[in-house]
Amino acid sequence: MSNSKENDNGRYFEYLISKELEEKFKLVLTERAKADQERDREKQIAPKTYDQMLSATKKIVDWLQSELSLDQHSILDRLPDKNAMGFSHEDISIQDANNRKINFSLKHNHSAVFHGRIVACKDWTGVDPLSPLVQKYENEKKVIISNVQTIIPIGTQFADGGVYEKYREAWSNFIYELHESAKNFLTSACDSPKCTQNLFKTILGPGGDQYRVLKKGSRVIVQDLRSLTKPNSVEIRNIQKITANDERSKYVWHLVFEFDNGIKINGRNKQDSRTMKKTPALKSDWQVIDWGESGIVETILT
Repeated sequence: MSNSKENDNGRYFEYLISKELEEKFKLVLTERAKADQERDREKQIAPKTYDQMLSATKKIVDWLQSELSLDQHSILDRLPDKNAMGFSHEDISIQDANNRKINFSLKHNHSAVFHGRIVACKDWTGVDPLSPLVQKYENEKKVIISNVQTIIPIGTQFADGGVYEKYREAWSNFIYELHESAKNFLTSACDSPKCTQNLFKTILGPGGDQYRVLKKGSRVIVQDLRSLTKPNSVEIRNIQKITANDERSKYVWHLVFEFDNGIKINGRNKQDSRTMKKTPALKSDWQVIDWGESGIVETILT
């Protein structure tokens, strides 16, 4: 499925839930939510996907009704991908007349917790952007990018559904070096519980009144993140997961974050363009591979 179709499905799912809440309980929509509703109402969704969304919407609305006092005094907002604090993990925010609030991210057939690009990791820990540590990382990154572009020049089409064979070794070395530099930077930056927790919040969100709602086929899972144990340290590894029948695995690298609260997060790199850009178009798919004993509470909605 293309990124644009995934995006359309996700936004339309938010639209359906907001529409159902507004019609059923007469919730007040913020101006931002009204604008998003108008933007998303005409998106084209496959009939089977629509039916699954509709079924999931009813389950999610019933769950919200059990948690909040929903009426015409409740306020619904649809949240942007980024806010004044940086990354925003929540998609919908609802506050009732008793000032009880639920913020939740909505996942349509995927469970990624974060989409941050590794080339921007200097912004993830709260380290002073003018510090020697950040400057060292930025300089290393420039050299690494310059080196790969001597082999894959800017403007070269080097991928189409995968990296072309003649560029795979160069691409693999590039990602390895980029990940190593990021790993070393983040390890040094997270020398205190505060910076470790900043990294944790960047990837997973601030906690507080936060939930994740995952639609997986016909199943709907609510993850309550309000009581997650805060980590004090993190170990970072840069690894490959090579499998015999998957050529891509030979040039894909993973950054694995192992926090001391038991949560393990895997970031798999992916090229986000067929063509080499001045700043290589990379994105990572960040998934929790182990919640450990972190305090997460999962509920399957029926």
